[in-house]
Amino acid sequence: MTPLFPFLKADACEAAADAICRLNKGSIWIVTGFCCFGKGESDGPLGSHFLALALQKMGFSPRLVTDSYSHDYFNDLHNTAGHHETTDRHDTTGQHDTTGSKQPSPVSIPYPTYCFQNLEALLQLFETEKPVALIAVERCGRAKDGKYYSMRKKEISAVTPPLDELFLRKPSNCISIGIGDGGNEIGMGCYHDLLAAHCDIIPSCVRCDFPIVATVSNWGAYGLIAALEQCGSRELQKSPEVLLAAQDTLMEPHDTLRAAQEKLLPTPDEVKAFFRHLLQSGAPDGITGPGHPSVDGFPISYDLEVIGSF
Repeated sequence: MTPLFPFLKADACEAAADAICRLNKGSIWIVTGFCCFGKGESDGPLGSHFLALALQKMGFSPRLVTDSYSHDYFNDLHNTAGHHETTDRHDTTGQHDTTGSKQPSPVSIPYPTYCFQNLEALLQLFETEKPVALIAVERCGRAKDGKYYSMRKKEISAVTPPLDELFLRKPSNCISIGIGDGGNEIGMGCYHDLLAAHCDIIPSCVRCDFPIVATVSNWGAYGLIAALEQCGSRELQKSPEVLLAAQDTLMEPHDTLRAAQEKLLPTPDEVKAFFRHLLQSGAPDGITGPGHPSVDGFPISYDLEVIGSF
């Protein structure tokens, strides 16, 4: 994706965050999960989890939408959401998922999740909930021929249920955001011609309203969270309650603002705990494979550095 960087917008995260902040506080669907080495890779679920938590703090109702190859990461014994839609663990080809058994997890999942069963059921749920936004984090999007491909141009349609159909059928009043790092993900269709010309891949043709390109998709999700935090800060600055609180407490307005503002970015310990959960659940590195404590070849310490930079 490096050849694409000169053509990208520097304020992609800010534009997406501003659009979210203008929405009514409804349901937001986060779509993730990219099957590599027989199971969903670690890039995508990590950023999606913390994005869901951030949106929940903002007053939205996030729902995590994935497939059977990644659903174990969000369906643990400590779930506090109260309900999950699960399936008989069949993928769209009708074959059983044989990716292994689920490990107990120390993390909690305080938001509902949906594991893909079939397209009709997914679209029916979408129509019922009427989400105000769709966000894809490292989710494969179809190419122009209707098939799905890996970065090595290998067809992976058999392990990629068509969750991108949501982005193709969504109504105009539902905004869409796509976070990707390779060009074959949902949202990267916005750069299809550039990708086809400059990168040796079969790019996705699925577009979105606000594409975000990152070196690692999880990092793009962190960037969006940081932008949401800044957006919240700007809204608080306009709030008369902040100014009144400053007068009452003899604090400077910016100090009162910091005290009132909800922190959205995860702490290093939270990131390491959920990453450990992913590893225990069998999530492979999307590049180096299973058994590697890294994301797209980068150790988890890089995630902490990226979050620290915000």
